[in-house]
Amino acid sequence: MIKPWHIPNNFDSYLLIKICQCQKYRDEFIAGKFFMNTFGEIRKKENLRKGQFDENDGSELFLQTTNNTYWRLELINNEYWSVNHAGRPINNNYLVEASIGGGQNLEKKLFCMYTLWGDSHDKKFLPIDPKVIDEFGEYAAVVINTPVFLNRIQEKLDSLVNQMNDKPRYDFVEYVKHDKNSPAIPLGIFRKFQEEYIHQNEFRISLDMKNIIGPFKDFSINCSDICIPVKTEELIRMNKILISQLIFGHL
Repeated sequence: MIKPWHIPNNFDSYLLIKICQCQKYRDEFIAGKFFMNTFGEIRKKENLRKGQFDENDGSELFLQTTNNTYWRLELINNEYWSVNHAGRPINNNYLVEASIGGGQNLEKKLFCMYTLWGDSHDKKFLPIDPKVIDEFGEYAAVVINTPVFLNRIQEKLDSLVNQMNDKPRYDFVEYVKHDKNSPAIPLGIFRKFQEEYIHQNEFRISLDMKNIIGPFKDFSINCSDICIPVKTEELIRMNKILISQLIFGHL
């Protein structure tokens, strides 16, 4: 894993936190039950809070018209294609601005957490944006031993390898600028636009399961001995590291 570009150099360690809408979901996480939704469900706005919904999530490429180029939907050999042209369009008929390549990811399973970055020298945390309460919830569980948690995640993934189409991955989300001068912006499962989501400091686990349609509910590990329940508001107010209680991950 590589530290995201927007995290200051002096913040050299991290904790993982699960933030939930209700105490029940938080307690299920502490009990080790991971509910892994699909990208298809995540992209349904009516099912999610503001800040969780992202219509581009899981798309491989975002296409847009710029000052110098544009995309048009054109019929070629009885098939419609998105075609890139130089210059400005004469009219707006059939112009394309869309995310593409997401179909292959719609059934991939996803589990999301918040990354709390720490400065081990000055013993402080990177501040948490209060918006995460409205976006994710007021209940949180802090993983107090990051290396053990990641080892248990990896052991679980290894046990599921025969049930997967592709190698699983866990990593930090990279936030990219919505560059208005770029006709095509690469995205993917671990890239999101920074303007809307950079404050979320997201950590993700992604699985491509065989023959499992819809959410994956059988991912479970022992978390009860390495998690503590808190209110999200308490985390926002906290700015000092309690070294004796927390074991950070380091990159």
